[in-house]
Amino acid sequence: MQTAMHKAKKDMERAAVAAGCWDPKEIQNSAKNWDKTAIARLVAVNYKYGFPKDESDWDVWVEAFPRKKKSDLLKMANKMKASGALYDLALLEALSPEETKIYMGS
Repeated sequence: MQTAMHKAKKDMERAAVAAGCWDPKEIQNSAKNWDKTAIARLVAVNYKYGFPKDESDWDVWVEAFPRKKKSDLLKMANKMKASGALYDLALLEALSPEETKIYMGS
C-alpha cells in the first residue's frame, strides 16, 4: 500500500513539473529564505494588523516584506497560522528593539 501511494505521488509530481505548474526547487528555496527575523516580523504584523481578510488587507503585509513575493508571504503566513506559530509572541525576541517599537508600540 505504501509503495503504491509513493509511486502515485511521484507520478503526480512528475506530471506537475512537466506541465510547468510545480517546481520543487523553488518551493525548497522559498522556505529557506525565511530567517528568524522575518518570521518574527510576520508575527508582529499579524499582532498589529490581524490576519488579512481580503485583498486590500494584504497591502500592509506586503509593505513589511518588500523583497518577498506576495505568494511566498501568503504561503508562509498560512503555514504559520495552521501550526499556531503566527500567534507565538515568544518569536518576537528575534526583532530589534526599534522594529519591536514599530509593530508593538512602546
